[in-house]
Amino acid sequence: SAKVLYFQNHHNHILQIVYLPSFVSAEGGDYAFRFCKSILWVTFGPNTTKLSGGMFEDCSALEKITILNKDNVVELSGSLVSSTQAQKVVVHVPASIYKQYEDEYMSKTFGRIPFDEEHFKKFGNSSKIEIDNPGNPSSPYVLTYYWEVIDGTTTAYLDYVEGTFPESGILELPSSLTSEAGTFTIVSVKPSLISALSEITDVTLPSGMSYLSFTTADLADSIKSLSISGNDKFKTLDGVLYTKDGKTLLVCPKALTTADGKLTVANGVTEIFDKAFYGSKYITELEIAGAVTVRNEAFAGAGISTIKFTDTSTASVFAGKDIFLGANVNLQISVPSALLDAYKTNVLIDYSIKFITH
Repeated sequence: SAKVLYFQNHHNHILQIVYLPSFVSAEGGDYAFRFCKSILWVTFGPNTTKLSGGMFEDCSALEKITILNKDNVVELSGSLVSSTQAQKVVVHVPASIYKQYEDEYMSKTFGRIPFDEEHFKKFGNSSKIEIDNPGNPSSPYVLTYYWEVIDGTTTAYLDYVEGTFPESGILELPSSLTSEAGTFTIVSVKPSLISALSEITDVTLPSGMSYLSFTTADLADSIKSLSISGNDKFKTLDGVLYTKDGKTLLVCPKALTTADGKLTVANGVTEIFDKAFYGSKYITELEIAGAVTVRNEAFAGAGISTIKFTDTSTASVFAGKDIFLGANVNLQISVPSALLDAYKTNVLIDYSIKFITH
């Protein structure tokens, strides 16, 4: 990585747009752009961590600072720009962490004046979609999706969504979105979007989704069911997401419910994916018919009281870390009596797991 220490002053008023590449961290750099009076826009790459005090002092033409770091909120000095500039300079940040910027900076100052919503804007493609409102046909629900094109392709991922969600709690995520550059197929849904659906219970995933970017832990607590159709990578059964071949159980929504609190894992499953039942709230008994490999945090924080393994010939393998971290303290694992010793060997001793046999 590298730091911006000094940027040559251009008195000739020619240079207006500056892009700092990904290897630049921009940590440090007090007064780095001072007196660069021609610069209008500056974009900082995805590794940016901090924009320091006075960095844009007396950059009188500056209008826009764009930050590409989508993983973490960048530290912004209260004296990043001068007070005379602060009224017009706008910081563009990724839509997926916009709320974090609000939480972090709305009570602080920017150029020695208070931050407000005019200082931050979301960047990325955005599309408004109207959804019929049966209760008031003249006032449809309007959602704004923020999305990013995957470089060099006609595909994109959903980054964030905001607006008024349908009162029914049912939402179908778009399978494609259009910008001036064309129409793009949605191939991934980011955790930042799926976690924002706090009023939604039933989610239909994009039919062209080919990458799984979220786990059960990322789902909004309100989501009860997932569905997807016409997809060659994934399928859903009873609200649970599986790989298309049915061998891996990927995501069981935390709010999934059944009539009696019992859930049977589909036949043919050989793997319980990372965090698959993370935080499960309403399933009390889980039955797994075949021998499976259980991955990291598969049952972490789950309220399940009984997990029953019914395969009588082969014990399942607990291959991940923190599989039962924070799980129900009364959890019982029911196994065939002939495989009891094999199961005890497979479960890490730092979990106080109670085994029963059937």
